Amino acid sequence: LAFILELLGSLLTLVGFINESYGYVHFAVSSFFFIAATLLLTYLILILKSLLPLISLITIVSVWVIYFVFRIPKGIALPEVVSIASLIPWYLKILSVSCRKISNTIKYSQ
Repeated sequence: LAFILELLGSLLTLVGFINESYGYVHFAVSSFFFIAATLLLTYLILILKSLLPLISLITIVSVWVIYFVFRIPKGIALPEVVSIASLIPWYLKILSVSCRKISNTIKYSQ
């Protein structure tokens, strides 16, 4: 999980650093970011033993398939926003669980 989160953070930094003016390179880095995001959701389905992350995964994949196959909507911003919005709850869940584990570790070590 830590590896996937590190990968996502690094790719998101590259997406911001290599903006749209870089053309294909930005597209490639963004594609890797969204592929890593689907990897994170797949991993969460397995470790949480829950189908809730599957809803986010299906949403993200569906939005991108609709965009690339039918070119709907015209711009790429909407699929990007939907993808990020679908990831936010799971990022917060991971953050919450991590903070609880750290807090319990500190509490029990005192």
